[in-house]
Amino acid sequence: MANQSVRLKEEQLRREEEKLREIELKVQREIQIKRQELLAKEDSLKVLEARLGVSTISRSRVRLIRSFAKRNVMILTSVP
Repeated sequence: MANQSVRLKEEQLRREEEKLREIELKVQREIQIKRQELLAKEDSLKVLEARLGVSTISRSRVRLIRSFAKRNVMILTSVP
């Protein structure tokens, strides 16, 4: 009886572990998608900057926004 209880608990733990792995993979995919979106937006912004000849002050603001966005991505990627 005790062995059966232990086996049931182990099986339950294996199922929960598999669910957690699936969640982790889903979150990693979502982070990768967000990272790609951010890179695409940065590229688009660079093109616009070049077209408009953005001033030095505006470029500083853009760098600040990029830095903030990258920190947010880094925070997301560091979540266990």
